Amino acid sequence: MVKKRKMDSKVVAIIIIIVVILLALLFNKISGNAIFGSKPGTCYDDDVNYAYPDGLNYNTRGKAIVQDSEFRDYCNTAGMLVEYYCDGNQLKTAEYGCASGCASGKGRCNTELEGTA
Repeated sequence: MVKKRKMDSKVVAIIIIIVVILLALLFNKISGNAIFGSKPGTCYDDDVNYAYPDGLNYNTRGKAIVQDSEFRDYCNTAGMLVEYYCDGNQLKTAEYGCASGCASGKGRCNTELEGTA
């Protein structure tokens, strides 16, 4: 009898945990921002690093994330690289004329070694 009560309380605890997780998923609008460490109202740039602390890395296709929206770097119709970056919590863009041209479809500048192999 004592063993059955312990088993019943474990089943109830598991059911409660599952219900809590389901409610959290349904009502909190869980988004991808948590993966990137972004909170609502903040701006996150994924190509910020020691070499590019401002996020203006023209040789890497990056993206900036503001709340639930992603903004990927791209080449515009004039052949300029449009680089998204964060200035504090504000999303900004910079146009950059790549010396070897913009890698269309890749959202970054062509590298000198590209196409030589």
